[in-house]
Amino acid sequence: MLVTKRLRLRPMLLGDASSLFNVWSDEETTKYMDIEPLTSLQQAEEMISFFIVLTQRGKGHHFTLVTEESKDIIGTCGFHEWNHDHHRAEIGYELSRDYWGHGYMKEALHILLHTGFHQYGLKRIEAKIDPHNHRSRYLLESLGFQKEGVLRSYEELKGRRVDLELYSLLKEEFTLSLKKDS
Repeated sequence: MLVTKRLRLRPMLLGDASSLFNVWSDEETTKYMDIEPLTSLQQAEEMISFFIVLTQRGKGHHFTLVTEESKDIIGTCGFHEWNHDHHRAEIGYELSRDYWGHGYMKEALHILLHTGFHQYGLKRIEAKIDPHNHRSRYLLESLGFQKEGVLRSYEELKGRRVDLELYSLLKEEFTLSLKKDS
């Protein structure tokens, strides 16, 4: 479990399905995700099971975001596409629309990045985002990620081919930013 001032990032549990269904069924929240908004609790359970298996196989590690004050489940974040040989992983994240604009995801990703670099031994962390996802771009840039380029017609998303922007953050860049902040 990872703890920040306002959040607990804990391993995902099947019991989170109802709360995460509320996040993953929202059209605005899933607008730039590679899933359609969920329509059943069973779909949420299947997604959670997928993330649990990913963690068990050492190919990722996803966390449920829980507020310290109210104990509400407000989203998830974590690593996937983990490449142990090359010490890199990709991050993914989503947050309930009710909590947008309050710095929760930046707080969660900051401790996730710290853990990735300093406990999991990652040297590079990547993120791929839809070019129209301005909130995500701003978040990544505020954490020190650099845009590397555009992956043209990279994936099929909701029936259409889409470009994705590739962002990365290196361990030494993250460590430097920590020294500047202190």
